[in-house]
Amino acid sequence: MRVRGEEFLLINGWMNYLSLLLAACLGRIPFRPGRAAIAAGLGSGYALLAWMGDGMLRGPIPLLLAAAVMGGIAFGWREMRGAALTAAAGLLLSGGADYLLGRGIGTGPTLLFCGGITAGVCLILRWRRGPGFEPLTARITLSGRTARLPLLRDSGNLLRCGIAGLPVVGAPIGLLRDILPPGIDPNDLATLPRGWRLLRIRTAAGEKTVMCFVPDDMILRRGRRAWRGRAAVAVMDMPGKYALAPEELCRPDRAAKEGYHAGV
Repeated sequence: MRVRGEEFLLINGWMNYLSLLLAACLGRIPFRPGRAAIAAGLGSGYALLAWMGDGMLRGPIPLLLAAAVMGGIAFGWREMRGAALTAAAGLLLSGGADYLLGRGIGTGPTLLFCGGITAGVCLILRWRRGPGFEPLTARITLSGRTARLPLLRDSGNLLRCGIAGLPVVGAPIGLLRDILPPGIDPNDLATLPRGWRLLRIRTAAGEKTVMCFVPDDMILRRGRRAWRGRAAVAVMDMPGKYALAPEELCRPDRAAKEGYHAGV
């Protein structure tokens, strides 16, 4: 079968996009179609170079590196699961496509079959996990700088901050590095920035005092739905990939009732 370069790019780009979508569904990773399309296009360009060049670009290590780059672009460089799942999904889909093509199935039906399989797996996972399986994230802005926080709903988080009684999101300091003022040290309360507050909390290790601030803006997003919330953020000196959000902050209907704006 003879394949022109343009067809090769389209076919490979489609399979790369499906691999990223399947990886996002398997890993419960937020999926951004635009970033995934860019990553798939770049991966397709690499595949074209490997196809036209020598065999050095077709080995397993270059392929894994290409999958890692696509996962980093689509899901963020800190989400290493995305790279591993992208490689696994790509091997699964390409193996199925090779099997069908080897049995004389045309290119078009094969690509449609791969798309149908991917959509079916994503729908089954969504049905089994329930309607709220999509990851919840918060984009917070402070003094012109922005950070994205993956959130876990914590029904036991009943913390309140300030006279207004704002709910509190507990965020590991590693997720806030990009927006924290210089010189801040969560273990040295003397470095508390102006306008911030101190909050007394109780953890499994005992009671402690943490620094707390109110972001200039907070946009929460689950899947295609987004809403604006208002909460304080406590800086937690601990490792972790997720911030702990109170129950009321995770519900757009409650946010609208409190006077926040839905559909951002």
